[in-house]
Amino acid sequence: MKPYLVPFLHKDKLITKLLLKSYAYLVLSKGFFYGGPLCIKHGINAIQSADYNNAMLIFLAYGTCYSGYVFCDGLRNRKLAEIQQASLHDIIKNTYSHMLKLDPTFFFSQSQRSKLYDIYKAQKSFESCLRTLANFFIPLMADMVLSTAFLLYYCGFEFFIAFAVTFGAYGYFTLDLSFRRLQGMRNQKRLERKQDFVMGETLSNFFNVKYYNAEKYENERFQKILDDYTAQVIVNQKTLAQLNSGQRIVFSLGITFNLIYGTMKASKGILTAGDLVLMQQLMMQIMQPLFFLGVFYREFQDSSLDIQRLYNIMDEKPSIIEDENAQDFDFKGGHIIFQNVSFGYQKNKKIYNNFNLEIPSNSWISIVGESGIGKSTLCNLIFRLFNIEEGEIYIDGQNVKKLKLHSFRSKIGVISQTPYMFNDTVMNNLLYANQSKTREDVIEICKKLHLHEVIMNLPKGYDSLVGEQGGKFSGGEKQRISIARCLLREPQILIMDEPTSSLDSSNEYNVMDIIEEYRKQKDMVIIMITHRLNLNVYADRIIYLGKHNYQESGTHLELLQNQNSRYSSMWQDFIQEEKENPEIDPLLQEKLEEAEKQIKK
Repeated sequence: MKPYLVPFLHKDKLITKLLLKSYAYLVLSKGFFYGGPLCIKHGINAIQSADYNNAMLIFLAYGTCYSGYVFCDGLRNRKLAEIQQASLHDIIKNTYSHMLKLDPTFFFSQSQRSKLYDIYKAQKSFESCLRTLANFFIPLMADMVLSTAFLLYYCGFEFFIAFAVTFGAYGYFTLDLSFRRLQGMRNQKRLERKQDFVMGETLSNFFNVKYYNAEKYENERFQKILDDYTAQVIVNQKTLAQLNSGQRIVFSLGITFNLIYGTMKASKGILTAGDLVLMQQLMMQIMQPLFFLGVFYREFQDSSLDIQRLYNIMDEKPSIIEDENAQDFDFKGGHIIFQNVSFGYQKNKKIYNNFNLEIPSNSWISIVGESGIGKSTLCNLIFRLFNIEEGEIYIDGQNVKKLKLHSFRSKIGVISQTPYMFNDTVMNNLLYANQSKTREDVIEICKKLHLHEVIMNLPKGYDSLVGEQGGKFSGGEKQRISIARCLLREPQILIMDEPTSSLDSSNEYNVMDIIEEYRKQKDMVIIMITHRLNLNVYADRIIYLGKHNYQESGTHLELLQNQNSRYSSMWQDFIQEEKENPEIDPLLQEKLEEAEKQIKK
């Protein structure tokens, strides 16, 4: 925060220039501000002396001083507004950029909504703290110094002491009660966060609420939080009223004492009527800012909690760090080797332990196996979303740890099990993977995937918003959009994780045929994870993964010829399950019969 308060600390010269101007305007505004009470003092003394012409000129000067103060203070606030917006811009930009570098585990550890709420509140708290310091606290300190100096010079040491005692009592009372209110304010903030979180989670899980008939439960749960929040707000408002009343009583006692004592001095001819008015003006000028002292304290305490959450996020260090001497990736066919790889999401639970695997260049590999064995993890490690604990991963003889992240990731396309979509237009979602593609390229791939008519039926066609997580499309349509987006990327390493899980057989085989055709046009390696074993006929090689690094590798027919293989057993279970399905898709039935004939042959 210092670079936005102290000149020359920020690397941006514009910020330093704005700060210097704001402090110059502060000096000018305070000069005019304190010129006003002095004009009142001399004007009243002139009236007492029956010098009315001079009094009118002095009061004209008072109006000039007040106008000058308002003008300079307005200019200062304009400069401060620019500084504060620049600070908020930097905070938001740096936070956003930092979060994009963090590991996936950071986003799994806490609700996304909760993180966004924390970031939003922290940004606003940072802005609030900066505004409070620059707009109120620094001018208040200047007022305190100047007011005490004026009292000491014009009214005498006794009034300076009286003012110091008044301010000391005022400050002690304010800070003491504000400190005791702090826990209540923290509870209010905690309940506010909880209220926002519960409402957001409930609305984002709207279908779950409906499916489980949980409206009554959610209403009761939210009502309890709302009642607690309301009760805490009422308590805090009561203590705030107590604080405000106490502040005014302390201050009024101080002013009353000074005026009575000043009158006694005036009766002896030591002070004039103008001096009394000056004293009262000086104390009243700092009274209003002082009323906010408790608010300042509370805001700093509350804001520090919010800002600390932001600092915690900024202190998070990504484990995926690009090597200083990282090289550009040189694709030579996509020969992938896992060499003695050990990895686990939890330290005491390893998914891979001294795991070895080889994927040949320009091949289509299908990976199957038991659930939870780490098939999807395999793809995440190739993409280097996570760092392995031991061992090495090579692509075309190049260690992925020694490669520039953008360089090799740009060659990889991922069709994930869950189709992720932005609440943006259909066109922008499709172009997200490769913004150099044209509208015609997008329409061409959509026609191949039987998406064009679906999209054109939307109100604005390709320029229609897709809704939250693609809510305007069915599961199968979202999956095909995800496939289209990935193919527009033109990857040389294509990773498919259950790419057809939401598709019917017609679209399923159409997708596989399109990918097969795409493969013929360029050198590339395809890694497919699927429980749809009928799709394995497209693969050059199948790798079965089991527990304790167990592997089977071969073509579809080679593995089926081995009656003892686990893949063969899995295939028989798959065939039996589909045969017993009374609603089996005719196309799938036909393909399975063809596969059975081929096996027998």
